[in-house]
Amino acid sequence: MQHHASRMGARVIAIGGVEDHVHMLVRIPATLAVADLVGRIKGGSSHFAAQVLGRDFKWQGGYAAYSISPSAVPHVRDYVLAQKQRHADRASSPDAVEAPNRTRQRPVSGLPAV
Repeated sequence: MQHHASRMGARVIAIGGVEDHVHMLVRIPATLAVADLVGRIKGGSSHFAAQVLGRDFKWQGGYAAYSISPSAVPHVRDYVLAQKQRHADRASSPDAVEAPNRTRQRPVSGLPAV
């Protein structure tokens, strides 16, 4: 993922995720469309994962992208890097029952909901 982003002139600040999704904090140049960057990252990583896993791998359609202020970068970086721990903590919580095949969207703590 980082390789594909850097080849397009973007700088990956943080990557974090779990088995079914990934979060990335990326600085992109104003001349690069977010959709182009996401398409390249998803396509390249799908190809790589298919080679490594030995089976077809496809990302879910769609994505979410947010613009943040420079002062929020450290907070969002920490949020992204803590994904495995956050999901492990949530999974071990007795009230963390979630319906299968459901997508939930949550705002990043301290950032406005979109």
